[in-house]
Amino acid sequence: MIIDRIHKETEKEYAQRRNEAKLAQEVRKERVYTELPQIKQIDKKINMLGILTVYKAMKRSVNANILKDCPNEYFCYSKEEIDNEILLLKQKKVVILKEAGYPGDYMENAFFCRKCSDTGFVLNNGIEISCECRRKLLSEKLKAVSGVPAEDVFSKFDSSLYSETANQEKYGISVSPKVQMEAVYKRCVRFAEEFENPSVNNMVFLGNSGLGKTFLGNCIINALTDKGVSCLYMPSTSLFKPFAPGFYSQEEANELIDFIFNCKFLLIDDLGSEKQTGTRYAELLEILNMRELRGKKELCKTVITTNLSPANLFAHYGERVASRILGGYDILKFAGDDIRLKLKNM
Repeated sequence: MIIDRIHKETEKEYAQRRNEAKLAQEVRKERVYTELPQIKQIDKKINMLGILTVYKAMKRSVNANILKDCPNEYFCYSKEEIDNEILLLKQKKVVILKEAGYPGDYMENAFFCRKCSDTGFVLNNGIEISCECRRKLLSEKLKAVSGVPAEDVFSKFDSSLYSETANQEKYGISVSPKVQMEAVYKRCVRFAEEFENPSVNNMVFLGNSGLGKTFLGNCIINALTDKGVSCLYMPSTSLFKPFAPGFYSQEEANELIDFIFNCKFLLIDDLGSEKQTGTRYAELLEILNMRELRGKKELCKTVITTNLSPANLFAHYGERVASRILGGYDILKFAGDDIRLKLKNM
């Protein structure tokens, strides 16, 4: 439902752009007609020739009332002669406009995007595809809905924030945090770049606070929304609110639940930080089940971040939920020292 609303808002915006372009064109036209009356006469002739072309194409006699001011020689023109006369008149019009200090196309439609004439679509080898401007507009709306900072992008990942010293006892891995996090970063980039590839699996980010789990999840969202993919960021403290009475109206709750179930990419952040209640287990299982079922038919992928260890996942959510996550998701181990403290000191 949220996606439907976004598309409706987008179509409404394009309709508004077209109306504004038409109004702007009328204002420009009236200004030119006032300052350069010869342009008005040229447009009148072009319009007459256009009407003649239509009558000739339909092989019908010309309505004299419609073309009562039409030069007599025009009635004898062939279609080729009419086309050539229109071209000459348009060229003359451009010359007059430029001599008066106007751009040659000043009276054309002042579209926001000339590639698609503010329709949002262009033809590519005969096939209608989204224009670049529409993809950009959708990306902006999807980013706003997703709820992540636009500045969280892959290019800002800095592996130098992680230790180059390997310490298995301290970090729980055999390589240095820097090496580990460079590998994690590459996996996240691949996830975003090859999102439509069925072999790219859901992921769970495991590790202590302050290691960049949320940041890389946000980077994935920003990369995907740039491609027009519907994404949603949900901290676990908010994930279950639509399922509980009182937080939203019924309509708002239903819309958000629908988006949680059906958006193409869902980032569940900091799982385990939410208040534990008896319903959380069933609600989380329902979310995971619904997205898994949808993912078998179409694009529907999930990334979960958590500070919980695998053992604590079992303790918090039970075997069915924990095994669903740990068994069905690629596990990415985040390691190192709290980089937020480093960034703060820097």
